[in-house]
Amino acid sequence: MEKNNIEMMECIKCSKPMPKLRFTLYGYKECVNCSTVGTYKALTTVNGEGDHTWNDITILTDEQYNKYEQYEKETSKKKK
Repeated sequence: MEKNNIEMMECIKCSKPMPKLRFTLYGYKECVNCSTVGTYKALTTVNGEGDHTWNDITILTDEQYNKYEQYEKETSKKKK
């Protein structure tokens, strides 16, 4: 079995090796363990009516998603 040779670089924070592809493709200079970027969540929606219906997706940060969830809870209470 052939072993993949992945070019590595040092993380600017901890100096541990990380794939150079993270920097060349995405501009990341820090490894996953040192990153401060949080998770993202996807919100799917169905729009339109009848034959003119389509699906859409919105990518949200945790903070944005939590605000959305809070809004949904508040509006669902008002409908009851």
